[in-house]
Amino acid sequence: MAQPLVSHQLAILFQYQLVSKTKRGKHVYYCLDDPHILEMVDAMIGHVAHEIKHELHRD
Repeated sequence: MAQPLVSHQLAILFQYQLVSKTKRGKHVYYCLDDPHILEMVDAMIGHVAHEIKHELHRD
């Protein structure tokens, strides 16, 4: 992704209060701020790890 496109997407996430940002000099650091989104990301990472290991699904 081109840097301007990433900046635009991050601005949208900031607008909807899904991320916070901190400016340090010329740099802007973004942090995922919504605990529900963090839970979803953790679940997705766990699922990817599960798929990589070719484990059976738990329902």
